[in-house]
Amino acid sequence: MLNWLFKSPKTRLNHTRRLLITCQNKQRWGLAQLLLYRIQNQHGIFLPLKQMVPLSTEFPHPASIVIGDGVRLGERVKIYQGVTLG
Repeated sequence: MLNWLFKSPKTRLNHTRRLLITCQNKQRWGLAQLLLYRIQNQHGIFLPLKQMVPLSTEFPHPASIVIGDGVRLGERVKIYQGVTLG
């Protein structure tokens, strides 16, 4: 069950993002906030709380990425390190 914790950072990020999207869909904002905090601390990616980033969005080098509120990303977007949107 906890095997995903020991895989590559990219895999851990994708699993955490899946959980985040599930919490956002079910409007469980407290748990979503904790997952966002985890993403911010481990990967340096700042995502909006109530705006969903599609799961197809790729972060090849997840570091220093900021996505502001109101930013709408399409499918299959690739965001590199040091990018600020919004």
